[in-house]
Amino acid sequence: MVSYGVLAVTMVVVVVTVQWFGCNFAEGYPEEDLVARLPGQPKVLFRQYAGYVDVDSETGRSLFYYFVEADTHPETKPLTLWLNGGPGCSSLGGGAFTELGPFYPTGDGRGLRINSMSWNKAHGDTTEYVLRLNLVLKQNYYTIPS
Repeated sequence: MVSYGVLAVTMVVVVVTVQWFGCNFAEGYPEEDLVARLPGQPKVLFRQYAGYVDVDSETGRSLFYYFVEADTHPETKPLTLWLNGGPGCSSLGGGAFTELGPFYPTGDGRGLRINSMSWNKAHGDTTEYVLRLNLVLKQNYYTIPS
């Protein structure tokens, strides 16, 4: 049996390698994973994707990802992989929507507001793609067969 740590590292290497050496990074994502708009989201010009990446076809395990393009010239920007660690520490709730993601929840919790310091913002030449994967199969978003 493969350990979860080895599986997580393998997944990161595979995703980064496939996407980095593929053609245009955003073209590597299936259109069915395109997120047109999150509930309560303000209008933005960048694209975002969310979906599952199969990591073990024998057991039917998949990892959830959330990908946000750079807000300017995304075709020329590098990839940043954001991972949170620890029990119950999701890269989505902890990373994407409270730290460095493109949105913060509004004070009343009924919508989203733009994060002006998000990693997908243009800060000189360092704007990056941000890809968040939930890698801890036992604790985060994943699928297993019924």
